[in-house]
Amino acid sequence: NAPNAPNAPNAPNAPNSIVWRRGRVFDKSVGEAYARLVSESALSNASYARVSMSTEAETSKPPPCGLNTVDLLKSCSAGMGMGAHRVMQIAERLYIDGRISYPRTESSAFPKGFDFRETLSACVCHPDLGDAMVAEMLAEADSSSAEANVARRETRNAEQPAFRAPRGGVDAGDHPPITPAGISASSPADVGGVDAWRVYDFIVRRFVAACARDCVCVTRAIALEVGGELFDACASETKQPGWTDAMPWRAPRETRFARAFVVGDATPVANVALAADVTSPPNAMTESELISLMEQHGIGTDASIPTHINNVEKRKYVSIDQKTRRVDVSDLGFVLVAGYDAVDPELASPFTRKAVENQLDLIATGKADHAEVVRHALEQFALKYAHFVKNVDAVDSLFELKFDPSARASLAEAPPFSKCGRCARFLRLSQTRARKVLHCVTENETYALPHGAEVTPWDGRSCPLCDFELLLCSFGPGPNDKARFPLCVRCFKTKPVSVCGGVDRKPRLPFACPHPSAHPIVEERLVCPCPTCDDALMVEPRRNSSRKKTSRLRCASCETTLRLPPSVASASPTRLVCGGCGARCVEVRFDTEKTPLAGGKTTLVACVACEDALRNDAVLLQKLPGRGADDGRRGGFGGGRGGGG
Repeated sequence: NAPNAPNAPNAPNAPNSIVWRRGRVFDKSVGEAYARLVSESALSNASYARVSMSTEAETSKPPPCGLNTVDLLKSCSAGMGMGAHRVMQIAERLYIDGRISYPRTESSAFPKGFDFRETLSACVCHPDLGDAMVAEMLAEADSSSAEANVARRETRNAEQPAFRAPRGGVDAGDHPPITPAGISASSPADVGGVDAWRVYDFIVRRFVAACARDCVCVTRAIALEVGGELFDACASETKQPGWTDAMPWRAPRETRFARAFVVGDATPVANVALAADVTSPPNAMTESELISLMEQHGIGTDASIPTHINNVEKRKYVSIDQKTRRVDVSDLGFVLVAGYDAVDPELASPFTRKAVENQLDLIATGKADHAEVVRHALEQFALKYAHFVKNVDAVDSLFELKFDPSARASLAEAPPFSKCGRCARFLRLSQTRARKVLHCVTENETYALPHGAEVTPWDGRSCPLCDFELLLCSFGPGPNDKARFPLCVRCFKTKPVSVCGGVDRKPRLPFACPHPSAHPIVEERLVCPCPTCDDALMVEPRRNSSRKKTSRLRCASCETTLRLPPSVASASPTRLVCGGCGARCVEVRFDTEKTPLAGGKTTLVACVACEDALRNDAVLLQKLPGRGADDGRRGGFGGGRGGGG
C-alpha cells in the first residue's frame, strides 16, 4: 500500500508519472498514516506542493549494433508474433533469392572494410526510408565537401552526421551481421508475401538504424515536497530522433510538463489517494525469453535453436500461443521433466547440454582432441542411459498417476499421510504398478519412495532442509530384523547439492539408508565408523509410540549391525565425543530389572566402543564380502577408530 502522488493540474501529461519516493509500504495502517499526513499538509498549505528540486539533462541513446540470428529470432517472435522456425525458413528463402546476407551468424559487429555504402544502396527502394534517411546518408557519403555536409545537417537541425559506422557488438569470426543484399525490394509482392516482407522490412530498418546518428533526448526531473514526503516526477522530450526514425517502436516515450518548474515553485494538489495492490504470479515465458535463455545456457546454436523449439512443440511437450507467443508446458511435458528429475536431474538441466557444447568449443579452438571428446561423451551418456533404464519405473509411476484414470481415482481416495513442506498440506500415499509414491495434490508433484521399503510416519518432526515431514522407512524380511532409517521424501527425490553434491552416483545396497551420511537427519544419529565399509554406524530410529526396543546401530551404507546388550531398553545419540577414540557417545537406558549399573541406575552416557557395560554382551553382525552370510561376533568391535560423527 502506498499513497499516490498528489495529482496536480500542472503535472506531466503522462498518467501515473509522479512516484512516491518511499516506493511502497506493506502495512496498511502505515500507508493510511502517510496518506493522512500528506492530505493534511496539502490542506494547511492551501492545497499546494512545493518544488524542492528541478534538473534538466541531455542524454544520447546510441543505435543498435548489427543483427545476428538470435536477435532476429527474438525480435520477430516478440514484435511480430512469428515463430522462430517460421522466421528462419523465411530468412533462408530471402537469402536464396539474394535479398539478404547469410542469415546464420553469431556476429553482431561489422568487420573492418565492410562496404556500408553498397549495402545502403540496397535500401534505396524501401518505401519509408529510401527517400529520407537512406538518401541523406548516401548524399553525405557521396559529397566531397565537408561544408556542404554541415549545411545539409543545419537544414535538418541535426548536430551529428547522418551516417555513422555501427559501433559495438561481438565479432564471432563466422559471418558478418545480417543485412539487406544487392537485390532490393519495395513491397510484399517482391519478396513473396506479407510475412516475408515483415522480416525483410525489419532487417532493412535494423541496418539503417545501426548506421544512423544517436537519438538525443532532454530529460527534466522535479521533486515535490508535501508534508515532509517527497514525490518525483520526470518528463522526457526527444530533441533529435536519430536512428529511431528507422525503428519508431523503440523511440523514447515523450512526456512533457505543462510548464517549466524551478525550485521554490508551488503547484496545486488536486487530491491524495491511497492505492492498494497485490503481487501476481509471473506470466508464462515467451518464445523470445526462451530463446534468450537457450543462448545464455548454450543450448543449441543460432542454426538449431528454432529446430529445438519446433520439435518440443510438435511433440506436444509445450504449446505456443500464436498471438502472444507464450510457451505453456503441457501435462506431458511436466510429467516428462518430473520423470527425468526423479531418475537423474542432470537430464532435465541445461548444464549437461552446455557442458557438451563447451567441449565442442574446445575442439573448435584446438584445445581438445575430437576423438577423445567423442569417447568421453559416449561413455558419459551410456552410463546415464543405463542408470535411466534401471530406474525407469519411477517415470512409469509418474505417467500412470497422471494419465491412468484408475490410478487417478485411487489417488483421490487415498488418505492423508504426511505433511508437504511446500504447501503445508498433506501428501497422499498411493500404490502404482511399479512402486509406492506420495503425491501432493496442491503442488501436483509426486515423490517416489525407496524400492522395497515399508514407510510409516515418524514423530512429526520436519526436515531442516526442506520442511517436509520426516518418515521412517524399513527394509528387511522379518518384523524383528527390519533395518529402519529416517526418510525425507523431498530430499530423496531432489538430492540437494549441499549434502549430496548433486546426483548420488555411489551404488547403494537394497537395505541402505536412502540419504547420504552428510544429510542432517542422518548425521545427527551417526556414532562411530563402520568396521566393514567407509561409512558410519548410526543409532536406529524408532517411532515414539512403538514399544519395541531401539538397541541397535546400523551402518548407513552396508548391512553391518551392532546389537547392544539385551539389557538395553533404548539408545539415543548425543553430541558428546569420547575422549578415548573420538566416537560419539550415546545415551543408553537399561531395563530396570536387568541393569548392570551399580545402585540400580538405568541411564548411562558412554561410548559403545569403549564402555565395557556396552561392549561385553554386544553382537556385531557383518555381511562379509563374497560370502553372502552373516558373521556374528560377541564383544563389540574393539576400541573404536575415531571420528565417527
